[in-house]
Amino acid sequence: MVSSSTKWLSSLVCFRRRLKPEVLDGEHSSHRFGTDHKEPVESSHSISTTLQQSARTSRESVAGKKRHDFSPQKEPAVVERTVSDDTLATVSVEKGSSLNQSLLVVAERQYKLVDDCAYPTLANEREVIIRPMAVGLNPIDWMSVDYNFCLPSFPWITGRECAGVVDHTGSEVTNVKVGDQVWTSTYYRDRRAGCFQQFVTVPEHTVLPMPANLNFDQASTLGVAGLTAAMTLWKWLEVTMPSVSCTAGSSPPAQATPSRSDEYLLIWGGATMTGQFATQIARLSGLKTICVASETSKSLCTSLGATHVITRDGKSPEMLLEEVQAIAADNITCAIDLVGAETASYCLRAVSTQRPVLFAPLAMMKNDMAIARNVRIETVEMKRFVLDEDNAFYAERLNSLIEAGAVKTPELDVMEGGLAVVEEGLARIKAGNRNGRKVVVRMS
Repeated sequence: MVSSSTKWLSSLVCFRRRLKPEVLDGEHSSHRFGTDHKEPVESSHSISTTLQQSARTSRESVAGKKRHDFSPQKEPAVVERTVSDDTLATVSVEKGSSLNQSLLVVAERQYKLVDDCAYPTLANEREVIIRPMAVGLNPIDWMSVDYNFCLPSFPWITGRECAGVVDHTGSEVTNVKVGDQVWTSTYYRDRRAGCFQQFVTVPEHTVLPMPANLNFDQASTLGVAGLTAAMTLWKWLEVTMPSVSCTAGSSPPAQATPSRSDEYLLIWGGATMTGQFATQIARLSGLKTICVASETSKSLCTSLGATHVITRDGKSPEMLLEEVQAIAADNITCAIDLVGAETASYCLRAVSTQRPVLFAPLAMMKNDMAIARNVRIETVEMKRFVLDEDNAFYAERLNSLIEAGAVKTPELDVMEGGLAVVEEGLARIKAGNRNGRKVVVRMS
């Protein structure tokens, strides 16, 4: 059975179903943001139903194909783009006899480590090839392989975040150069962008300079949890950005709404990787936070700046909600759930009944949940970072906060051994009980 502490990331990609708004008191759900807002609910089934459906869809999509027929010379999968209609022609890269060691997913629940894949090609001259020095491991990495989703075909290469050194750039790349130390966040639909390989190919706007105060291990944690927390708060929950200078030449896509001093952000799952980043960013943005976590994680959440920490050990949902209400009354206007569908329902019971509320259920929502008309559900789609160049601004601002020492990365569980130990690392995450520590694999 999937652990509740590790299933949240699957909601960030692949599984989204648009649901009809629930009818409350004879009216459809609505919100104070006007008539042009999104539908109130956009979510998915419970984890078991969704994974089964996604696995079936993925299997059907590759029916009739040879699952082990991997040709290193095959044209790379090209990520869909919203910014331009790039040519599908590849750009030749001369790297002599360089080979690309890769951890292939050759079938459901089956990996194969190969040493003789060819050095990657570029789809256009605005791409960057990175040699990872460290890769961050995430629940989505094992879940997609175990349940056969987010795998467009076999063989495939997974892995969503890494930090490393620029090995090659297209002729139109201007922001980085060969030899630069960088980090990136990737999109599953491009096999060349999977981080479980020796060379990773990504669009230029997704490549960020590594903060000077981080090493490769620490920087490899930014691409999933760090960026998810930042974009969830600033883009989807409309939280004010901290006044820290970002990369020169950038400007925010839109002005954030100022926070009000009596409002609260509820984070259910405060000790998760994303919860740790979100707590720190929210504090810098002027929000008071209530984190729900285990007793063993209470001191961690407090150290990261949580205004209040409610420990969940041995308590019923009613007891937890009573504690939340005793602290915030009717003033929770933002909420993030990082645990599962059940706790998403608790968040909906905890938020304000009178004020406008924005809720990001990062760990699934059941499709039969009633949504009050003052609540707007925000569907966090991290693929937007890759597909929409304007969203690079959020990563740049996160970088600024990291480099200023205002936001810290999680404690690490670093594994030596490169791609050969990735499966072992994913097994550790699957087992749960990480106590707030991030698993990172050192590539060299």
